[in-house]
Amino acid sequence: RDNRIGGESPEDFCFEEESNSYALETLIFDCMSPPLVECDCCTPCEEVDDGKPAKSKEASKSVSSISNTSILSTDGSIDYNSLGGDRGETIAQVLSAVSEDVYTPGTSSAAAAEWIIKEDQMALGESDSNLVQRFVLALLYFHLDGSNWVYQNYLTNEDECKWDQIECNEEGEVISITLKKGGLIGSVPYELAAIKTIKTIDLRDNRIGGESPEDFCFEEESNSYALETLIFDCLDPPLVSCDCCDDCSSKNKPAKKSNVTKGSTIDYSTMFGSRGEKVAEELAKVSEEIYVRGSTAAAAAEWIIKEDPLAYSHDDEGLVQRFVMTMLYYALDGHNWIYRNYRTGENECKWDQISCDGDGEVIEVTLTDGGLMGSVPYELAALSKLETIDLRGNHIEGEVPEDFCLIKESGALETLIFDCMEPSLVECDCCTPCSR
Repeated sequence: RDNRIGGESPEDFCFEEESNSYALETLIFDCMSPPLVECDCCTPCEEVDDGKPAKSKEASKSVSSISNTSILSTDGSIDYNSLGGDRGETIAQVLSAVSEDVYTPGTSSAAAAEWIIKEDQMALGESDSNLVQRFVLALLYFHLDGSNWVYQNYLTNEDECKWDQIECNEEGEVISITLKKGGLIGSVPYELAAIKTIKTIDLRDNRIGGESPEDFCFEEESNSYALETLIFDCLDPPLVSCDCCDDCSSKNKPAKKSNVTKGSTIDYSTMFGSRGEKVAEELAKVSEEIYVRGSTAAAAAEWIIKEDPLAYSHDDEGLVQRFVMTMLYYALDGHNWIYRNYRTGENECKWDQISCDGDGEVIEVTLTDGGLMGSVPYELAALSKLETIDLRGNHIEGEVPEDFCLIKESGALETLIFDCMEPSLVECDCCTPCSR
């Protein structure tokens, strides 16, 4: 359970179980509802939980032990005055305007409120401008099983803007929450919409299910919200029902954006001078999207021209190769890879999992199990000396550009693997079988 397993359970399990020739007593592949795995003889998750909540159930039912120490009023609600004096009660009243469950014992809202009042060393007051956003982020942690996240820098005494994968503007307001592949489990809390300054919410590749709170769609439609990107789930069909969420394929955008309007043509000469224009002209021979704002090609070109310490000119031999490797980084969500040595001042042959020949030309790109996500850019085929491309164990999808099949047929490319799933997420007529 609590992995990303799909498909149909092999009938051998059920057959052996029914014939009593198998020792199998517990068979669990998936605890989602609806399940991702079709299985007629699997064990119901609740039968083996021994009275404890399964991890796949809503995280608010298994919040921190903070909520177990609540002091209750005669009506069964939490007595914040006894818990934290006048400050505790005043803060709880402010937070109750954000979440109706603040006074309900055992909820993620109560756990977050009690942490703010009792344990948070920042000791915020009801008038502090970041009280609500700190509460909401703490609530998100409790609600989506934060103790088991891969991101562990949460509920610390630092400013919440320094918590993992949280980005703030200069005023200290949260503008981005990007907790991809983080081990989050549960449903999206509606309270998250209380942070009006958020531009990006991206929680893909976790075990989030249920329905997206209508607050997100309402705020987006009313134009009173800064939200630009809203992604909870990229599965097909999705586990999260959301009418206003963004299509994942359209949001694999480069981290570095051109400073021109989306879809317009980039004027490299005006932006970067003569060198910039000449470099762009050379790279346009490799990628037709060099001049298209918002494209991965443009992001890679701008890094080469503006930020790359090697400062290549248009006639440098290694320009195209360095551009292609940088573009691969942007096209496949590089800032979330486990391989961190990319876009550095070193020669690209020293970047992680890249091998070159004696002439400094890339011959091998082996980024297996690296957190890559997206579709393969055709520009990668511009590296004519490539012998091996192995990107298995990632979330790569779509159709492999025919350019790869052409260079494979020419004899240089020996190994071409993008995906080993069954059925495959990648359409490829010339890829190497994973078993080889």
